[in-house]
Amino acid sequence: MIRRETLYFATEGRENYEATLEAVRSRAAEGDIEALITFSATAEGARLAVTVLGGESMPPLKIVTYRSEAVSFEQSEDGVKEIPIGLPLDINSEPGFEAIEVVRAPLPFSEVVVLNYSDPKLAGIREALRLVSGGLGLVVQAVTMACDAGLINQGQRVVSFAADTAAVITASHGDTIFFPNVGMEIHEIICKPIALTISRSRRVTEDDE
Repeated sequence: MIRRETLYFATEGRENYEATLEAVRSRAAEGDIEALITFSATAEGARLAVTVLGGESMPPLKIVTYRSEAVSFEQSEDGVKEIPIGLPLDINSEPGFEAIEVVRAPLPFSEVVVLNYSDPKLAGIREALRLVSGGLGLVVQAVTMACDAGLINQGQRVVSFAADTAAVITASHGDTIFFPNVGMEIHEIICKPIALTISRSRRVTEDDE
């Protein structure tokens, strides 16, 4: 038997990110991890990851983010406005980022195929992963994106993490993720929220009161 600890957060959210980074750093220090993969939606999060996990003693850090020119939408008094998401294109010019490889690509489990049409199979995969943690979908997709882009190789043992979730994973490409011989394996959950307060928050109805 192998006994390992899992760190549980009381709630989901970015407020757990620093503790996630420390948990990843502790696990990577054991020496059997070949790369660190993170999905980062903001430059601030990427900078913190580089600060905590950079250095020669750590496995190489790879950063995955949204495709170039990706936006989210926010309702305001003036109507709906677009908010840029992902890392700036010039992030590699910042100190500490010179040797960091960054992938910008669409999320493979995004269920939108054409406007107003969703792929139920992709949505099912994403929602199944969210039964464990809202961040686990990003963690898994980050590995496939990094592997498809050539930043890591199929079969490598990596730690992938997002704001409040981290896992030890055997990497695979996106189109072989479910293959029996070369597919992905999730070996360990390093940390996760114990209550899914964001991704599966339950709306209270009158019948519940």
